[in-house]
Amino acid sequence: MVAGPRQAGKTTLVRQVLDRLEGQWHYASADEPMLRDSAWLRAQWERARLLARDAGVDGAVFAIDEVQKIVGWSETVKRLWDEDTAADLSLQVVILGSAPLLVHGGLVESLTGRFEQIRLPHWSFVEMQEAFSLSLDQFLYFGAYPGAASLIGDPGGALSAAQEAVSSIQIQSTDTSFDETTGVARASGDVEVNYGTTTIFADTAEYHQSTGDVFARGNVTIYKDGGVFSGEEIIYNIETGEMTATELRSALAPIFYETGQVEVPSDTQQMLELKQSLFTTHDQKDPNYKIKAKTVRIYPGDKVVFKSATVYAGGVPILWLPYLSQPLDDELGYFFTPG
Repeated sequence: MVAGPRQAGKTTLVRQVLDRLEGQWHYASADEPMLRDSAWLRAQWERARLLARDAGVDGAVFAIDEVQKIVGWSETVKRLWDEDTAADLSLQVVILGSAPLLVHGGLVESLTGRFEQIRLPHWSFVEMQEAFSLSLDQFLYFGAYPGAASLIGDPGGALSAAQEAVSSIQIQSTDTSFDETTGVARASGDVEVNYGTTTIFADTAEYHQSTGDVFARGNVTIYKDGGVFSGEEIIYNIETGEMTATELRSALAPIFYETGQVEVPSDTQQMLELKQSLFTTHDQKDPNYKIKAKTVRIYPGDKVVFKSATVYAGGVPILWLPYLSQPLDDELGYFFTPG
């Protein structure tokens, strides 16, 4: 098992070793979504078995990349490996994975005693300097990802490669487990979930590998694209970036809002529709003024449209409006004082 973060050089290392082998080998990657099933894994394994049988005592090597993307991968690997052992087939298997929780869960629960693990961490500054002649400033800016080093002359491409390197899900908590059969990871106690530039904090969380949904519960806070979203229950999809929440609190400059239930689109510039919501521009726990509305539509960078809105001064309702359009422009907007 070769494990480590994306873009750390796992695939490059294994492919270089395979290219230098004099014997037979077969490489396959589960990086495409359509390939995430045990039937595909078994088909690739059979191709490697044919090479091993043809090679006789010399055997063959089978390398499977991004194995964590195959639901139930460890049970399939265990079964196939045990079949080869019983048949005395000389087939050496190399497994590569970049999602620590999903890989570790399968190793511990199904493959104990059947593997040797080689970890490839992020590269150090000395390693990046010797291999790619990076300066310290370049190392700090682009990160310890050899996959991005060849693109230093193309800042956009290098940053995209670095972003891809952190696109595997990372889950930390007091108690974390992964069910290979269902593809569900469960975490409780000081939960922290990281995926790309998104970070989720919660009391408990479940990650469903088949759908990409993270179900976070209890004191949930999500940091995404410079925004902060808080609530008691939030469902966040790591593949689409969309979230569904109850009792959500967030901000969209220059306003702060709370809403009973909302679906937040992946694009933060799309129109956002809220029900039974509270709005204010006063950044305090108990704002001096606020607007409660039955329906609200937020057009980022343009305006907020309220329907059936009640204006409050402190906790006192002072005005009801059937319709209110509030521009998000300092020169055109309405102002409440004190503010």
